[in-house]
Amino acid sequence: MRPSVPRDMSRRLSRHSKDLACMRQLGRCAYCGDMLTDATQTDHMDEDRTNDSWHNLACACGTC
Repeated sequence: MRPSVPRDMSRRLSRHSKDLACMRQLGRCAYCGDMLTDATQTDHMDEDRTNDSWHNLACACGTC
């Protein structure tokens, strides 16, 4: 039997929201300014993972 995962832990950020955030940054990392690759991570700027509005998201390169 698999351990149960709390419902809010399994939610995922939509691809559309991630794409909007990365386009807003012109394809550059929000922290170091390098070009983004497939290893892009999306961070919540206010650290509230329930706030998925595109202006609260920052795309970061794999290094940052």
